[in-house]
Amino acid sequence: MADSAEASQIALALETLSRAYLSEGRFDAAEATLRQCIDATVRVFGTQRHPGVATLLDMLAIALVQQGKNEEAEAVLRASVEVKVEVHGGPAHEEVAHSLHGLGEALSRQGKFDEATKVFHASLEALHRATGTEWPADAGPTLQALAMAHVHLGQYAQAEEAWHRKAELGERLHGTPANSDTVPALGMLAQLCLRRVQRPADALRFSTGAWQAALAGQLWDHALQIGPVHLACLAGNDQPAEVIEQVVRALIQVIDRFPEGDPARSHAISELQRLYPGPGNANG
Repeated sequence: MADSAEASQIALALETLSRAYLSEGRFDAAEATLRQCIDATVRVFGTQRHPGVATLLDMLAIALVQQGKNEEAEAVLRASVEVKVEVHGGPAHEEVAHSLHGLGEALSRQGKFDEATKVFHASLEALHRATGTEWPADAGPTLQALAMAHVHLGQYAQAEEAWHRKAELGERLHGTPANSDTVPALGMLAQLCLRRVQRPADALRFSTGAWQAALAGQLWDHALQIGPVHLACLAGNDQPAEVIEQVVRALIQVIDRFPEGDPARSHAISELQRLYPGPGNANG
């Protein structure tokens, strides 16, 4: 009994230390400590098939990804999925969906986009079955990742479908398009239609919705990102100069909310100067 209690204390101390290393960005130290912690935890429970072990595997995957060790992260996340499926009695569980999402991201970072799309779909299916709804609250990041994987594969119709679902998910959850799921999804749809599938009218419709929702919700980070896209869509649809100038003035006000040196502010200024030289230069 004493040995078991001591082993548990050691495992707990290692987990606490690992979390500290992760929070400090010391990912190599976190990796080494987590490997020790996993070994200790397996000894405590006498098996790797335990929820606590799966949690540690997910943490290890984070440490590996942050070091660019995506192949190792993939293997660790596959192990985590296996453990979670077993301990939760099947794939229909939110914890399984979480690890599947991480696995899909690890695959995407290696350029394995075809396999990644299958894993993202499996993650969404696990969420749907676990929550009993077609609109799980946690589905947004996976829909975003799925859409980007489809874009890399040149599967634009599938990407568009995923972003439509993300936009609708946000509106269903919040009761308004002015939310942090819907606005970026509309922005990505605008860029897809403008630059990939050559549907400028649809691009303008999406960018207008995103821009207006970002301003209405005072989502300034999103407004800073969508503003230049909206200007490009306006120009691509030959909109009147006064309409473009109104958006330029509003975007300048958004830019001024951000401090000098902010990368997003600098990018927005650069895009504004490129798309609309003149007023944009005054805020450089």
